[in-house]
This record gives sequence, C-alpha cells and structure tokens, in this order.
Amino acid sequence: MMKKLLKIIRYINLHPLAGRHKLKAYAKLLHWQIWQLFFRRPKNMKLIHGVKMRMSKGMSGATGNIYTGLHEFNDMGFTMHLLREGDLFFDIGANVGSYTMLASGVCGAKTVAFEPVPSTYKSLSDNIHLNHLEGLVHAENTALGASVGTITFTSSLDARNHVLPDWITDVPSTEVPVCRADDFKDEYGVPVLVKMDVEGFEWEVLMGMHSLLASHDLKAVILELNTSSMRYGHEDQQIHQFMLNQGFTPIGYDPFNRLIQKLDSYGSHNTIYVRDLDWTTSRLEISKPFRIFGETI
Repeated sequence: MMKKLLKIIRYINLHPLAGRHKLKAYAKLLHWQIWQLFFRRPKNMKLIHGVKMRMSKGMSGATGNIYTGLHEFNDMGFTMHLLREGDLFFDIGANVGSYTMLASGVCGAKTVAFEPVPSTYKSLSDNIHLNHLEGLVHAENTALGASVGTITFTSSLDARNHVLPDWITDVPSTEVPVCRADDFKDEYGVPVLVKMDVEGFEWEVLMGMHSLLASHDLKAVILELNTSSMRYGHEDQQIHQFMLNQGFTPIGYDPFNRLIQKLDSYGSHNTIYVRDLDWTTSRLEISKPFRIFGETI
C-alpha cells in the first residue's frame, strides 16, 4: 500500500499540471483515498467543465484524473485544443471514457468509442449517460483489428486489459467480437482525430484502417507505443515507420503554450502523429481554452 502511494506521489510531482499545484493534487488524492477506505462504492467525480466520471477503486487510468486534473495532460490538452463541435473523434480502446468525455463533453465533438471488454463497456456507457452525451457518443462494444471475427481478451486487468496471446491460458478472459476500423467509415465518416490505446495491438488495428489512414480528413493519431507490441510479434519502430509512410509526423505538444515540437522518433508512452502541421498549428492557436486547477490553458 505504501509503495503504491509513494509511486502516485512521485507521479504527481512529475506531472506537467499537478506538479505545479502539488497541495491541491495531494488534497484530491487524500480525499479519494479516504473515500475508498470508508465507502466501497462508486463515486461521481467532477473532471473538467462540468464533465463527471463515475470512479471506482481499481480504475487506475481514470482515477489519475482525480488528483492530476488530466492524467495524460499533453495528449488530453491536444485533444481539447484540436477538436471542435461537429468534428468526429474515434476513441479506440476507450476504457471507461476519459478521452470520450473530453472530446464530446467539453469540445462538443461526435465520438465513436470502441471498448471490447463487457464490464468496462458498461462503465463507459454509464459515463455517457451520466453526462447526457447519448446524442454525441456512439459506443461500440467491439475490439478492432485487421480482420472480422472474434478474439480473446483478458478481463481482470482494468485499463491494462488486452488481447490474450495464444501461449497464455491461465488468466480470466472473455471472447469479444472484432471488426475493422474501416468498417465504420460508411456509417460515421472519417474522424479528425483518432486516439488508440490498445495495449500493444496497434499494428493489427492499423492494418484494419487503411482507408481511414489514406483520407486527408484524418489529421492526427495518438498512439501508445511502450514496447507492448512485442507480445504480438511487432516492434514499436515498425509501427512508427508505418505512420511515417502514411505521411504523418511525430510531435510533442505543450498545452500551456500551445507549442508543437517535431520529434525525431516516437516517445516512451503516447506519441501524437500529425498529417498537416500547418493546419494543425493554426487550429491549436485559435482554439477555446479550457480551465483546470485554477489555470486557463
């Protein structure tokens, strides 16, 4: 318990936003820890701009928003600065909906949220209903991959649930349908932004979205590249090179100053890939600010 708490404190200290507001972040952390200790039930927590999320113990990714404001600050800041009302956003690996709530609840964009694990999909649906976003968010209880069929997912790892490799058989799992991202193009259109958090299954998802990637209406993709792809026989460098071949440029983003920095390679966690740097830069510069932790960003 203490080791876990120290890890969270270190995370807060190094976080771009929470590190500037440590006392507020620690107070929120303490509030959450006390709630978990004495009340063993979900709690509706305010996120940003009136958006709420139903949090439960064990939601490691989502609960990071409680004490850091935005747990993936640079990428979430990019998402809110980029998207507008009327835009389309694909949240692939939506989990309980942190990015979906920001895209639709804050920006007013339309979202297609893909979440394959039934129990997590239920939490995603609850958050959509909690924020009255049924008119903007379409939730799809399916995995995405290179072909249509079924696939086995772990079911007990919260935000780290992933496609189960063939050689692992002794963990809780569930069979889920799998579709291609391109299969949703005719129904929903081409998104402006795609966020993909699929715990190493990126290559297979990308192989099922050639048509979307070829469209210049798709301006940016946020990819998680953290060596997890190796469990499926792929390398992050392979995925990175594929994105370069599609005409995307890897960037870092500073939401405080709205600055884009071109990168020579991919990052150690999420990497933002942008197709049209001039268009993206112009849109980021004139976007509405968001307010969090007392800062207007």
